[in-house]
Amino acid sequence: RNYAAIASGFYDRFLRALETKLNTEQSQIIYPVYVCAYDWRKDINAIAATEVKDIYNKIKEEQETDEMIIITHSMGGLVAREFLRQNPQAAQKIKAVIHGVQPVQGAVQFYAYFKCGARHFSAWWDIPGIILANILGASKKDFAALCSDIPGAIELAPVSNGDKQQWLSWDAQLEQEYGMQVQKDDMFGCYTDTSGIVGLTDSNFDDKVNKEIIRNIAKAKIFHKDLQLKCHERTYALSASQIKTVQSVHIARNNITVDFATDFCCSVPEALQKAKNLTREQKSLLYSIRAAIPQDIADMSQKENQDEKKAVVKQLVKEHLEDVYKTYWSFQDPRVQIIITKDKEGDGTVPLKSQQALEALQITNYGRKKHSDFYADNTVIDDVIDIIKKLS
Repeated sequence: RNYAAIASGFYDRFLRALETKLNTEQSQIIYPVYVCAYDWRKDINAIAATEVKDIYNKIKEEQETDEMIIITHSMGGLVAREFLRQNPQAAQKIKAVIHGVQPVQGAVQFYAYFKCGARHFSAWWDIPGIILANILGASKKDFAALCSDIPGAIELAPVSNGDKQQWLSWDAQLEQEYGMQVQKDDMFGCYTDTSGIVGLTDSNFDDKVNKEIIRNIAKAKIFHKDLQLKCHERTYALSASQIKTVQSVHIARNNITVDFATDFCCSVPEALQKAKNLTREQKSLLYSIRAAIPQDIADMSQKENQDEKKAVVKQLVKEHLEDVYKTYWSFQDPRVQIIITKDKEGDGTVPLKSQQALEALQITNYGRKKHSDFYADNTVIDDVIDIIKKLS
């Protein structure tokens, strides 16, 4: 029943439990458990119309019934809801839908990947996480190149900016400085911002990459406009929290200009005073520049040749900045600094608010359950089985 098509580390324990605990000698109902694997890179509309429709028809034919219970994980929740939207007659026969850690309104982390790359979000000791991050794209340019023709990646980005507490914000001065013509409550308008400040495209990307990103933003907009918060009338939502999750992105002006960094390296009093008011990341960047400049060159204590020495320092600072901006996660666009906020209101990937956005019959929240291995947890498995038995 297609078990081999998915990651056994994530789902093997869950599938075995469903098979063995639901289908015992005392069971009055037989529960054949099927897996619906899909290519997450595709547009969700297409996944629902092909992979999901095919497995649905296969179950109907083999089991001679269209009464089913759908269990989803993560993006699978969006896929299942889209399938039911496309097939209202099938939806009438579905007994219930159980969603696990679904990014109903997207995950801020996917937007952050487009601005910073994926490497920053894996701790230095998380070797598998680092490997995956490097595959996805350590820098924002690498991530954008990989995901430009993957509609599924953009469909997982947030779909709204909230009413009271906005997850995406930026300094007002950036609007005037770079001619931004976008409203903070127009999410897809933000993604297509041509200034490159808040948009997913960038002038440093290949033209084909930018074109594909814009095309897939349009697909994501249509998909979310059609789906909105539609869900099955018997929906059960399982969520997780108490793990640090990206909640917001603030885009601030980058004050580390070549001239300012040069003055700082040369110990100009005004620059040293100004540095006290910088963010922690800006200070870290500034001190890394000074550490890279030989102190004997930056020393301005001797009056002779000060202008010549400062010109040398300026050239070194410029070269160092150009190099560091390619890898320093929060300064990959030299014009701005990306400030990311995390808290424990989520499962490490999807914020809790997004997971619980649907009007469900029952919402159950679990503490310290990671997004990726949510269904490897015995408590979650037992609760899902209890829901299925009660439905019967």
